Amino acid sequence: MKFKKNLFLIAILALSVMCNAIFAQTTAVDQITARISGQPVFLLGFEGLETVEPALKTTTMYKLIEDPATQKFIEQVKAELLNNKEIKNEIGEVDMEQVQQVLMMAKSVANCPMVFGLLANKTNKDIPITAFAVIDGGENKDKLMPLYSMLEAQVKNDCRMLKINGFDMYAAPKKEKEKVYFGWMDNYFVFVFGEDTGSTVKNLTKAKVNKKPVYLKNLTKTQGGTGVITFYADAPKIGRIIEDIMELEGEDEARQIFEIAKAVIDKLGLGEITTLTSRVSIKDGDFIDETKLAIPQPYTGLMAASRPIDTAMLQMVDQSVYSVSVSNTNITAMIDTIMNTAQQLAPPEAFQQIQDGIGMAEQQLGVKFRDGLLKSFAGPSVMYMIPPGTMPESPAGGGVMICELTSAKLFQDNFIPLENLLQTQFKELSNGMFQISQQSYDKYQVRSWNIGPAAMFGLNPSWTVHDKYLVFGTNDAMCRSAIDFLKQPVAKRQSILNNARFKAATADMPKNLLSFSYTDTEKEFIAMSTNIRQFWGMFSGIIGMQAGITIPQLPNLNHHAKDMKPAVSYCWSEKDGIYTYQRGSSSSASMGAGGIAAGALGVSILMPALSKARTTAKATVCMSNLRQIGVATVMYTQDNDDKSPDSLASLKPYLGEDFFNREICPSSPHTQPYHYYGKGVNSSASASIIIAFDKYDNHPEMGRNVLFADTHVKRFRNEAEFKQAVEENNKLRKQAKLPVIKITDGPSVNSSKKTDTF
Repeated sequence: MKFKKNLFLIAILALSVMCNAIFAQTTAVDQITARISGQPVFLLGFEGLETVEPALKTTTMYKLIEDPATQKFIEQVKAELLNNKEIKNEIGEVDMEQVQQVLMMAKSVANCPMVFGLLANKTNKDIPITAFAVIDGGENKDKLMPLYSMLEAQVKNDCRMLKINGFDMYAAPKKEKEKVYFGWMDNYFVFVFGEDTGSTVKNLTKAKVNKKPVYLKNLTKTQGGTGVITFYADAPKIGRIIEDIMELEGEDEARQIFEIAKAVIDKLGLGEITTLTSRVSIKDGDFIDETKLAIPQPYTGLMAASRPIDTAMLQMVDQSVYSVSVSNTNITAMIDTIMNTAQQLAPPEAFQQIQDGIGMAEQQLGVKFRDGLLKSFAGPSVMYMIPPGTMPESPAGGGVMICELTSAKLFQDNFIPLENLLQTQFKELSNGMFQISQQSYDKYQVRSWNIGPAAMFGLNPSWTVHDKYLVFGTNDAMCRSAIDFLKQPVAKRQSILNNARFKAATADMPKNLLSFSYTDTEKEFIAMSTNIRQFWGMFSGIIGMQAGITIPQLPNLNHHAKDMKPAVSYCWSEKDGIYTYQRGSSSSASMGAGGIAAGALGVSILMPALSKARTTAKATVCMSNLRQIGVATVMYTQDNDDKSPDSLASLKPYLGEDFFNREICPSSPHTQPYHYYGKGVNSSASASIIIAFDKYDNHPEMGRNVLFADTHVKRFRNEAEFKQAVEENNKLRKQAKLPVIKITDGPSVNSSKKTDTF
């Protein structure tokens, strides 16, 4: 029994030592935060270069920057800039000694751990918030003193001295409403706004504090690494502070805007988010980014549109790829959430205008957006990139996106008309450099967009349908290659799942993944470097000529690629929130470069269509507003003894003061987007008389909207047809003894030179 008791005590002691060891690994940012009184509602911390640099030196990114070839390139560019006559005339002679002093002081600050944050402050009647900044000078304090002395000289005559926790601080004068103080507390430089009692930093110089930052419980995978940046935000508390500020300010308009914003956030399903915690650290030469978005299940709104992925889709990906990502987004649910939010919160007439615009665009284009094109996507998709040199048919490499479809026919019925319309619209504008072709490949019909300038980069976007999947490639070779791989039996495919580096990088992934991306950084770096170097001479020559400098040849750094470990990024769901983990040889900002490139590839299939839809919708809104002008003109004429208005400004009583203040033609660069020729037109005039029409550059790709006397509006897509209609109309106008229409703008005329008044 005694032995068991001792064993139990030993276990408790061991557990205690382990816990202390874990918490002993807290960073300088954590230690500063723990000494701040109260719980920050917002915090941004940086560990300081002095702490980070040893770990940073183990990363490939650091080795790339410090490579002699890179440093030589930087020095050459710097010398070119400093010796450029135009730059010298602009900024004068540069005192390099002064520049070095500034850089040295900047580095001294950057060497120090620092924390910036916000605290709720209910005791301050003027502003319910306390903002603070703390810099741990440590051994660098002496190097910071020259900078502090400069600050001191600037403010000492305007400030009063204040004792804060036994330390002399500079503070705002008592007559000032703002409560501000700053100065040194031992080796800590502090700046506090919102209180002048020292309550925020009263524990800063204590040898020991028992408090631990609340965000540490959200950070588990970064333990044991060297912290770099920490971010924390408490969304509900920040929202309440903003509400309190609005209440104190007493500005009804600002409060209404905030209430609308809050309602939008709630309707979009984002109102349940409580906190966001993120930390970037370095471990074993890798950058690690760990993020937790605290939000309870079940998710609603936009959050519910992101669904669990099936990693079996990776069986569709050849193991030669350098980047792959998998996602599963319910696009129609996302659009429905946005539209429902707009319907509930937007003014009824504004929402109706949006619906009318979409409806008219669908009718004119012969497609359905929500119930056609978007509904055809089931959600699951996989995107990947092939490195240069892998395929002889596509020497520059390329990318592929494979999307599961609810109905291949539904997609084709709605996408092909958009393609054909694009080809028709851009045929003249591009001088034949944009064409869509269709070729047979095995039993598949591959449609390709042939865009002249893009061909030099190996881009001619191509797509086809394989079973229930849309296959889209950056060129026809990539599309055909993807089809060939998919035709193989699953058991015989050499997919990315068989790749040894992939297996090692993804060994400890959790379940319930919402998204996933993998990048073989070695292959990615060589691929990107190869592509950039291929066109560097041309681009650097053009930029150099414009800037008046000679840009040196880009250094070859491919020998560093062998040291680059794969990067992996995944997002998963648990009961208390959504977690994201990224790890790789590059920083979190660039670690997902392959995934981002693949994402851009995915968007590119819909962007032309959606861009066209937006343009069409804007032109349709313009058409609707022109018709309202026509109806108002008839009403004005009836009320004014059969006399039409001299200008559109006369219609304000009929259309409302705000009608002309908003964008009546959303795509127009003009405040007055229409030419008006309604003066003198009465009820006896022909219904076919033109009374107003678009300025040419309102939406030239869509043509001109023209308003007739009977209030109907017609769109002339071709400028030649419009001119012919005007010529015919002028015959009617001459018969009615009305001034003829003179076209003062067009493809070769800048319509902005002439300004019509309302």
